Amino acid sequence: MTASTRITCIASRTGGLDVAVYTRSRRWAAFAREACAGQETDLQTEDVSVTVEDDRTPFSQEGLQPLTRGAWSDGSVVVMENACASGLDLRIRAAGERLEVTARHRPGWSTRALATAAPERDILRAAVLHHTSVVGSDG
Repeated sequence: MTASTRITCIASRTGGLDVAVYTRSRRWAAFAREACAGQETDLQTEDVSVTVEDDRTPFSQEGLQPLTRGAWSDGSVVVMENACASGLDLRIRAAGERLEVTARHRPGWSTRALATAAPERDILRAAVLHHTSVVGSDG
């Protein structure tokens, strides 16, 4: 995928929050649309902004303390490895009143093997991409 590929925004309202997913990948755009379940909308504001990066490197954990297995934080940012066994690593941080989520697809061998055995897990990946940031919010 080249840097000139157009960024797609898929927006919807879920969990009482306006969520926008940005990606350059047609595949991830399709996952986000599936997670919207036909409820796409035009947003004037975003409560949650999700950016799917093409980068496959792990997020930096520098200065972060362990929260639990696969999650680290410094109180202002949280990094999660393989969130909900989806193959997605997430970096989550508050930016004023908005939550910013960055996602990177980095499936390990067990996640790839499970995807081969149970292809319906793409639905899980779509849900993690679109809904994880809403769970537990005040929205």
